[in-house]
Amino acid sequence: MFYQSSKTNLIGNTILVQGGIFKLFDTGDNPKDAKFLDKVRKELCLINFQNSKQTGSFRQSVIIPKIKDGQACEFKPLNDTDGLLKAYYSLQYKDQIQHFMNKNPIYNKVKMKYQLQFNDRVTMPSAKNCIIYDIICTDKNKFVLQFGKCAKKTYSVDICHPLSILQGFAICISQFERKD
Repeated sequence: MFYQSSKTNLIGNTILVQGGIFKLFDTGDNPKDAKFLDKVRKELCLINFQNSKQTGSFRQSVIIPKIKDGQACEFKPLNDTDGLLKAYYSLQYKDQIQHFMNKNPIYNKVKMKYQLQFNDRVTMPSAKNCIIYDIICTDKNKFVLQFGKCAKKTYSVDICHPLSILQGFAICISQFERKD
């Protein structure tokens, strides 16, 4: 996989960063360079960070193609305004995407700071710690991704269906790339 950013390079897929929005693509061609439309890259995940004035922390929104009959819906944006973000704002594509959010930290009056509950899975406080859940799920304790610091330079991650390992990894990497 290939990760494109001002700081990091991996190999194969691409994450493009535009402001607080991160987009994960497969290994297809950039539409600007593609000679054939069937070779255009697929958008696999969109991660959007917004600053929350309430807690001073970031709200993280994650949008992925919905899986139908064992296959992910295809999004092959030909420009910056197409793709998963357009599908999110358009009622026409609501049945083709899944939307996830990060869990809001809860204020701990004793420690006088905001915290997430990881049930001993994550042991150190960090601004990068996050729990991502499906917004339509009624059980807010059920998550699709849990990422947090365990020791100096050591993080743990738990990823659940419907996220792929690649999508989960992109979400985790975006925690390090977002601007605080």
